[in-house]
Amino acid sequence: MPQEILLKCTHHHNIHIHSSNNSLPFPSCFHTSHFCLHLSIQFLNPNQPIQSVKMVAFTSIAVAATTLLGLTSAVPANPALQVRSTGVIHRVFAGATTENGGLHFEPQNVVAEPGDLMEFHFLPKNHTVVQSSFDKPCEPLEGGKGIFSGFNFRTAAGEAPNVFTFMVQDRNPIWYYCSQTAGNHCQSGMSGVINQNFNSDKTLAKYKENSKNTVTKQPSADPLASQGGWILPNMPL
Repeated sequence: MPQEILLKCTHHHNIHIHSSNNSLPFPSCFHTSHFCLHLSIQFLNPNQPIQSVKMVAFTSIAVAATTLLGLTSAVPANPALQVRSTGVIHRVFAGATTENGGLHFEPQNVVAEPGDLMEFHFLPKNHTVVQSSFDKPCEPLEGGKGIFSGFNFRTAAGEAPNVFTFMVQDRNPIWYYCSQTAGNHCQSGMSGVINQNFNSDKTLAKYKENSKNTVTKQPSADPLASQGGWILPNMPL
């Protein structure tokens, strides 16, 4: 199936790029060297499986598109992971200074539809986003299948230059926490949930309460490893 991607760069108009059978039919102007500091990506295909891709800046639009199209074509189609993008973005701030001494996600309880994007912005103290389960707070999902941002967003002041984004696949609850052990962020209440079942006794308040006597576990021995989403430039609103 041909891939279609919309690249948005601060120095260019919106650029539609199509690819079929790994062929990239770029106009000649795409091959000119150009530093694109702020680049946003939108997959226009209705059925685009979620990938992991780390991307901050490219020296040319051609390089950016080649990377993206190569990744999207390299992952086999999986009907269980294919949802139509809604175009809705939910922004969550990790390390909000308005509550709990900064050890807080804001908002910490989000209701999202399949195809919505979650976009995490990071404030100081070097936070992460790690997918968990309600029954095992402060622990990553078993089998290494959960979402993990990695410790890629250290900042001394203000927001980190990059954000972590992933697409919501269904309406099942996604429990998550910050795995920073300096200051015991998870045990101190830095956790959140997407699509909590409000008719269940499995609440975020109980998750936080149960996390107080746990030991934080990391999903990877590599602190910079990330999976289940994209690391992208923090685009100004």
